[in-house]
Amino acid sequence: MTEETRYDLLQELGRGGMGIVYKAMDRETSEFVAIKVLRPEVVDDQFVMQRFKNELRIARKITHKNVCRIYEFSHIREGPCISMEYVEGETIRSLLNRLGVFSVRSAIDILRQICSGLREAHAQGIAHRDLKPENLMMDREGSIKIMDFGIARFFSGHSMTTLNAIAGTPSYMAPEQVESRDVDQRADIYALGLIVYEMLTGREVFRADTPMAVAYKQVHEAAVPPRSIDPGIPDAVEKVILRCIEKEPERRFQTVDDLEKALGEGYERPTPLHVQRDRSPHQHHTTFIVARRKARFLMMAIQVMYLSIYSSVLYYIDQVRSILEAVFDVPAEIGVTVVVVLAMCGIATRVYVMSSLTFDHPEFPKKFRLLFPILWLLDSIWAASPLLLLGKLQGIALVFVALLAYLPFSQKTLVQNMPTNNR
Repeated sequence: MTEETRYDLLQELGRGGMGIVYKAMDRETSEFVAIKVLRPEVVDDQFVMQRFKNELRIARKITHKNVCRIYEFSHIREGPCISMEYVEGETIRSLLNRLGVFSVRSAIDILRQICSGLREAHAQGIAHRDLKPENLMMDREGSIKIMDFGIARFFSGHSMTTLNAIAGTPSYMAPEQVESRDVDQRADIYALGLIVYEMLTGREVFRADTPMAVAYKQVHEAAVPPRSIDPGIPDAVEKVILRCIEKEPERRFQTVDDLEKALGEGYERPTPLHVQRDRSPHQHHTTFIVARRKARFLMMAIQVMYLSIYSSVLYYIDQVRSILEAVFDVPAEIGVTVVVVLAMCGIATRVYVMSSLTFDHPEFPKKFRLLFPILWLLDSIWAASPLLLLGKLQGIALVFVALLAYLPFSQKTLVQNMPTNNR
């Protein structure tokens, strides 16, 4: 088996400045891998090729559960490529776009995991230099993976073989990067501060019309304190963020150990099924870190339950007719017609949701958000169904009514845990 035929490219996962990332099957090991292939138009660019090889050389030195593993450099039909660990999950950028903001505990948990991965890199004298939400992946179990050490460099010593050109993303570049000064691990700490700020407020720290304008602000403008955007952010967390994004490296935390120590013991790691929302009322979005598989299973179980309710009502339609007339004083023919129509609408909706879950349709979370107002109205009406089936047991029926009234919102929360952007 040759290098060119070893990998079977299955689907495109994303595009970046350097190249295109594919999900692939390694025929040698029968495992899924991610393949990053250089864009055809930049293969002849020596700077890009050097950066591409640098990613492999640097990242292979770092072995840690929170760093995406890099395997090897090779050539396939599509061009020069790097094979790496395939992470099935969603980028922090995608989560931000989908959810708006993170809970404090979720953000702190993610920060701790990033610090853990960076600790290994920094211990070897390697700074990432391009940390951003797009380069941080959360897998299905809630674990964070740091991606793309493509412009990483050694900061111990003054080797002339490292890349000296300005490289990075302006929205997350430290002032010393913008000004082409010496860069070390404190540039990563600066980027971490910017990322956590955005995770808690839903806003980038510095925004402008052009990348150059953003870079200028990184050097010359002070950040708006995050608590002025959301007073629900704890004061201690704000202090940590603001120290991370000090303009001068000497005023920041000097190591990720110092950063973690400043976080203290007050923000324990949340359990997978429950993360408290420590926010002010006006910020209503949240991130509940639930394994995607569990979210899909629970969502499917709810659909089966609703189908059972519809089937029971239709099966006992004569009993429903009697209750409508005797208890609610509703004309039988009108009442039964409305119940049957609502049951048919409910069945159609549940079949759609179940088919989307079964085939793992990538657009389902987006479609569900559009469908939610109708679904909420339908489910709110059906929340009264126990009164139709348990006419003589009003107390028990009311308990079931309360539980069913809550279900639309639980479904919305579960759908938020179904990431669609794999990388």
